[in-house]
Amino acid sequence: MLADRWRTVVLAAALLGIRRFTEYEAAPGISPAILSNRLRRFTDLGVMHQPQHTSTGAHRTYALTDKGLAFFGTFAFLVDWAQRWYEGPPGTRLTITHRECGHHFEPRIRCRSCGSVITRTTVGFTLADSAPQDHAPRPPRRSAQPS
Repeated sequence: MLADRWRTVVLAAALLGIRRFTEYEAAPGISPAILSNRLRRFTDLGVMHQPQHTSTGAHRTYALTDKGLAFFGTFAFLVDWAQRWYEGPPGTRLTITHRECGHHFEPRIRCRSCGSVITRTTVGFTLADSAPQDHAPRPPRRSAQPS
């Protein structure tokens, strides 16, 4: 779904509250043709929809569907990861604030059963119809050297 830069930009903008085609166009470097293509693709995927009252012209609007809104958790983790590991140009730092308490929001994954914070090393993966497996990274294989 996030196969290219512009899909990521468009979906992030939608999650930040952008609705009008002209507001999406304000993203530096995106052409109207690319923007139309990405919005159409998200509409086809059921991630966004066009409300009936705004179907033509510069006043076209796009809204996230429940499927699109469900991407928020992933978006929050991506923002948090990027802010921790990459320094962007001045004025581009995005902070997510929890409106209810007013504090900086740091996303965490918790187990629904016990409430523990989940990390990569505290879970195992199971392929359908197979025994549980831990797919932790393995050291690279050494190739046989010709004698």
